[in-house]
Amino acid sequence: MSPVLMDPRGKSPEKLVSLTARRVSSLEGKTIGLMSNTKPNSAQLLEDIGQLLVQRYGVKELVVRQKPNFYTPAPPQLVEELANSCDAVLTAIGD
Repeated sequence: MSPVLMDPRGKSPEKLVSLTARRVSSLEGKTIGLMSNTKPNSAQLLEDIGQLLVQRYGVKELVVRQKPNFYTPAPPQLVEELANSCDAVLTAIGD
């Protein structure tokens, strides 16, 4: 294996991309995804938040999903499902 030289100046030929999530102007009538990470209390926290979103902000539908485990990223198919079916998604980390 050949050695790799790293430039410590933090410069990269890669183009910078904004990671800012798109925003919704209102939650009324929207479909909101709730994704738990399987840690203790994350599902309960999201359930309580989901009910508040419905009662106070007029959210139309909640799509509740759970990652297989907390120590790996969500599977691409789960991310795609939520992105395609929801106007916004909340995730929670329990404990």
